Order: sequence, then structure tokens, then C-alpha cells
Amino acid sequence: AQISRADIYTTVGRPKRALEIVLEVRANPARFNLDVTNKFELTQCEAGALFRDDRKDEATALLAEALKAPVVPVLFRVAASQLYLGNGLHAEALAQLERVLVEMPDDLPSLINRGVACMQLNRDSEAITSLTRALELEPKSSIARLNRGIAYNRTKQHDAAIEDLEMLYKETPNAYQVCFSLAEAFAGKGDTIRARELYTRCLKFIPPGTPDFTEVTRRLAELNKSPKK
Repeated sequence: AQISRADIYTTVGRPKRALEIVLEVRANPARFNLDVTNKFELTQCEAGALFRDDRKDEATALLAEALKAPVVPVLFRVAASQLYLGNGLHAEALAQLERVLVEMPDDLPSLINRGVACMQLNRDSEAITSLTRALELEPKSSIARLNRGIAYNRTKQHDAAIEDLEMLYKETPNAYQVCFSLAEAFAGKGDTIRARELYTRCLKFIPPGTPDFTEVTRRLAELNKSPKK
């Protein structure tokens, strides 16, 4: 109950209060029936609060120390990978996801997260392998399909990207990321007319003045300088 309470404080943006609860539990292990299992849960809770409190180095060190234990529950590795991924520590996330997938090779969230981590580390071919397995398990996973489409684009497999992204575009034509990624695929293939149409459509769904709006405007300007085909 105390761990759940601390997690709620972190979620609502009060990580310092969450850390106070964690310290109280650690100071009174018998009172709170602290055992091997919930010690890992408490560490997860503490690391999340530290990250939220902008104490990234402390959170990273805490997780690293816990992960050195002789026996680490697989669910703690899953949680650690999510915390790493959510805080830009992609190599650390990938290391834990690799170990999770040894124990749970068909864990859908971990397969998707491995794909995302690989993409962030410019290991796009590996990302495609993970995301393809995820889609074999759950063909309706839009997150896996979008990321695989982006990874296909980055490896210049534009026909494969278009196949994935057009499937999503039919379902969510107003989703900016899908529209933009599909435009990138057509641009990469040399179909500038279709790419222009999609970039122009993207601008309807992005607030002016944002970095995304600027990027789409730049890509559209580049295409307008090239011959139409």
C-alpha cells in the first residue's frame, strides 16, 4: 500500500513526497513487512521518483545496483527497461530487454520496446526483426507497425514502409506521425507528387510554430524545388 501511495505521488508530480515515503519504509522494514519481492518493487518506485525529481544519475545508480543481485525478478527487469527507455537511456534499456526476452521471448511490450530502443541506437535492422515478431503475435499493434514502417524508411526499404504505413493511414488518416512517415516513404521512393500531398496534409494537424511544423514545411519546400514526378 505504501509503495502504491508513493507511486501515486510520483504520478501527480510530487516525487519528493514519494521519496519521503520510500525512506520511511526502508527505515522500518519489519513494520512494513519488507521482503525480497517488495524490495525490488520499492526500488522501482524510488527510481521512478528520482527520475521524476530530475535526479537521473541517482536513479540510474540505484537501478544498476539492484540489477547486480544474484537473482533479479524478470518483472523488475521489465520495469527497469521501461524506466530507462522513458528517460533516454536506450543502451541500458536494450541490455535489460535482451535478458527479459530470453525468459519471455514472446512478451509483446518487450519486443516493441526492444524495437524502439534499437531504433534510438541506429540499429534499425534489429528493430525490424523485433517489430516483425511483435506483429506476428499481434497484427493489430499500431505502435509496432508504425515503428517498423519508420525503420523500413531508415533502411531505405520504402516499398515495405509504404505497405505498413498505408495500412495505418487508412485507419487513422489524421494521425500526423503516420501521415509524415508515409510522406517520407514516398519521397524516398521518388514519388514526389504523392509525398507533396501527404506533407501538405500533415500541416493541417500540426500547430504552427512547433518544431514538427517547421520540419514538415522544410521537407515540403525541398520537394517543391525538385521536378514533379
